[in-house]
Amino acid sequence: MASSRPFHAFGPWLLAALLAASLPAAAGFFDDLPRRGYVQQDTQVDAVRRGSGIERTVVATIRYLFIRLDPGRRDIAMDLWPVRSMLLVEYADGVRIVFERVDQAPDPGRPEDGSPVGRVGLEGNAVEVFGRNLGAGDGAPVPNACSGAYTVLVSGGRNLPVAPEDVDAPTVRAGIARFLDRTLSSGDRETIDRSVAILRRASRSQTLPLGPLDVLKTLFPGREFAVSAEGITFEPTQVTPLDLGGAFRNLTDAPELLPGVPAF
Repeated sequence: MASSRPFHAFGPWLLAALLAASLPAAAGFFDDLPRRGYVQQDTQVDAVRRGSGIERTVVATIRYLFIRLDPGRRDIAMDLWPVRSMLLVEYADGVRIVFERVDQAPDPGRPEDGSPVGRVGLEGNAVEVFGRNLGAGDGAPVPNACSGAYTVLVSGGRNLPVAPEDVDAPTVRAGIARFLDRTLSSGDRETIDRSVAILRRASRSQTLPLGPLDVLKTLFPGREFAVSAEGITFEPTQVTPLDLGGAFRNLTDAPELLPGVPAF
């Protein structure tokens, strides 16, 4: 005999699983973002460990970028343009990571695609977050299950939709954890943890906004990341800026960077 239990009785995790089965593959994170932008803030510092005398060891180099993406239209006020902010970290041993946040993203090219919200880019890996408002036309076989806004986690061709109002549910948090277990290696997690600790410490003494780390609130809901307790100080960098088109090319898709503001 078929069950007569209402759908909501099965819990938010089953809802997410059923929706994931019906979702089309997400578009590329950068597909609908403008291809060039004006740099509004660019800060780079070295994380330094001091030894005896003048001994100075660079642990990592950090670059923060705040970019207004040019929509190619001059009938839109500049403060309404899409905004992309980035935190790039490169360690002395060559390990790299980038955290990104997108605000005021343009409407997606296809209605079924979500708008990019944030991402973590690692060597050969990335976890991305989209915002998507699912409609009845996407083929989901569940009545009343596709209304409202959803955050969609995307990695390795897999999608996991999460309703914001369900993120505190233990089953949903466990589902997100399983999704990340299939995505992030132990080395990836170590890089994330180490980088967040250093970035949080740097923000206390430098003009270093942490907005790009907001993506971690979705990927690790409820988690409080540690602040680095190492004897590290932060100084103006003594190297050339971290190159988005060079070593970081495998971690992100950088726009053409233009200085200042556009000439209208």
